[in-house]
Amino acid sequence: MPDSLSVFAFHNSMEFWNFVMALATAVNLIVAIFMWLAILRSIKLTKTEIELSYRPLIGIIGITLSQHKELNELHIKASFHNFGKIPAKEFEGTSEINHVVIAHDRAWAATETLPIGTTALFPGADASFRCIIKADALFSRDPVLRGRFKPEITLEARYKGVTDVEHTTTETYRYDQEINGLKLMKCNWT
Repeated sequence: MPDSLSVFAFHNSMEFWNFVMALATAVNLIVAIFMWLAILRSIKLTKTEIELSYRPLIGIIGITLSQHKELNELHIKASFHNFGKIPAKEFEGTSEINHVVIAHDRAWAATETLPIGTTALFPGADASFRCIIKADALFSRDPVLRGRFKPEITLEARYKGVTDVEHTTTETYRYDQEINGLKLMKCNWT
């Protein structure tokens, strides 16, 4: 009468070695699957490292705000600069200017979006931006210096590097009466 252990009993050595080979093949398959998963993870990490190491890094330099009283204008100048090691391809820059005028205890707001166009920005190169805000009847003689005009400028750049991953740089500046200039409020690089 066969018992339950007789299933594992081998009648000759050939059956034993066939079983060992089948077991070794199964173990080899499992190890190969884990190695394949590790290689895929390694490739993903390498791609991420290349994207982060060899990419353009666009930042804003030299943002200034100047008031021309005789023309009753405000001039805003800024430059996008590529701090990275490679060119930024498909570079598109935009600026959004939100300005609030406070007069007679009421506030008026306006927004302008201006494109800054160029197709590539090489390492060490700049793409300049200049905007003129003309004053109207709501402005007093010296609105910025008296804190009655509070411009906020958001500059954004979209670009690609070696891979086709789109990167963005967004910086927001606001006029600060204490320093009589623009102060960085928010910065985001992706």
